[in-house]
Amino acid sequence: MISEKLAKRIFLILVIALSLGMIIWAIPLSFFQFSELKEFEGVIKPLEASIYMEGTHKLEINEKEFVLLKSKEIDLDKFINKKVEIKGIARKTIEGNGLIVEVKEIQKK
Repeated sequence: MISEKLAKRIFLILVIALSLGMIIWAIPLSFFQFSELKEFEGVIKPLEASIYMEGTHKLEINEKEFVLLKSKEIDLDKFINKKVEIKGIARKTIEGNGLIVEVKEIQKK
């Protein structure tokens, strides 16, 4: 027979395992999948406070459309208020159903 202390530990481990399983199951698979290189054209603006909580800049494609930007390789500040063409890996944002692009290449237009 197992002791009460051991039974409580086993129960706690099962609760934690089930909780983690439910959290992982709730995350959509698309969150982990990156797409191929995508191209976008527009004007780079600094990212102000937003619901997205991702990215450092945004690319304004037109008056209504934009994508969020981030890059570890390129200093996007050098392109603020400039019309550019970017290439990068796009995915959906965690919040707000937006699109964020990890910029890999950029050219002034």
